[in-house]
Amino acid sequence: MKFRRIFCALLAALLLCTAAAAAGYPDVSDTHWAGKQIAYLQDEIKGYPDGTFQPENTVTRGEFLTLFARIAFPDEWKQQSGEDWWKPAYEVCKAHELLNGISNISEAMPRYEIASILGRFCSGWDGVNESASPDGRLVINWEEQRLESPDAQPLFSDTEKYERVSNSLRICANQGLMNGYPDGSFKPEKGVTRAEAAAILARLKAQLALREKGCEYVCTVGKYWLMQRETEKTIGLALYKPYTGTLCRIVSSRSKVKSDTNGPLVTNLLIGSDGIYVWGKAGLYQRKGDKLVQITEDPVFDFYWVGDNTLYYLSWDADQEAPTYSGAGMYYPCASQVKKLEISGEKTSVTLLASRDEKNFMQNLTEIYVENGKVYAAGSYFMGMADWHAALYEVTDGALTAVFGEY
Repeated sequence: MKFRRIFCALLAALLLCTAAAAAGYPDVSDTHWAGKQIAYLQDEIKGYPDGTFQPENTVTRGEFLTLFARIAFPDEWKQQSGEDWWKPAYEVCKAHELLNGISNISEAMPRYEIASILGRFCSGWDGVNESASPDGRLVINWEEQRLESPDAQPLFSDTEKYERVSNSLRICANQGLMNGYPDGSFKPEKGVTRAEAAAILARLKAQLALREKGCEYVCTVGKYWLMQRETEKTIGLALYKPYTGTLCRIVSSRSKVKSDTNGPLVTNLLIGSDGIYVWGKAGLYQRKGDKLVQITEDPVFDFYWVGDNTLYYLSWDADQEAPTYSGAGMYYPCASQVKKLEISGEKTSVTLLASRDEKNFMQNLTEIYVENGKVYAAGSYFMGMADWHAALYEVTDGALTAVFGEY
């Protein structure tokens, strides 16, 4: 019995050591929330001289920049040298104009500085905005007969004073690299632990690897990443495992057409997300855990549910270019059709309720509403270079009838 107890104790100790060393460090077990990400960065990440990782230590600017440079600019980082261990990474980031005045290398790096660097590096990447909400629609002012822009809301509740990095914050959030807290805050001045830094940069490394395969991040679906997947002849959507890069399921795929190379407004298959639904040129999808369920394959610009089985949405002809309207020297996306989708069991039916008058430059459909049993659509337009207006139309008898706002 004594031998058996000793054997069991040794076996338990062996299993404990195996678990603790799963990420390559004795203080990071395989059950640690960031264990997978730390292990994924084994070629770039360095621990302390005693062999530990110390995941709960606050990461310094020098530590973060060094790990970031190894991932983002591996060849350039190797070619640099310096007396200080952090100098090569600092010089590489400086050469790419990413630092924006960052100094005090040995001090903790706040979240807003990390977002600033990542946002500059990822400029031009097009993950969808996870904060889309009906609150962002134009507001119907029935009393004054006009459409009003909603009050501008910062992406996070505590970042209003960080206007200089607002675009970087948006990019980081859209790419799923950095998120806010459950209370809606970002805590810009808060430092991050070494484990948190590893998780952020593991996501960056994984996205870079998938981008080399012609994939662009759209959003997260459960434990998978939804990626826009492009080959020489096709374009579509697929679900991937983040850190292995394993293709799990092709969501949609079609042959490329000439319009797929004409710019981001038409090449992005999905343009919006509200945490539940994802929508755009490739249709409307609902996220359910690890699954992505297609509601309609029609292009969707905006939508409005009435109950669980009736959907009103703005769309356009899938075989045509996504419509746009111009103003202030820019082109803005819009829709040209109002449709209704009804769900009955496993069957669905779609009805075209109205199409815009192509000769009417004001009917650039951007929002849809259902009030008191009536369907309305907003049309945005410019009267001059920067003189923006909006009109409201009621959808009646297969046409768009102006309620107010037309000139």
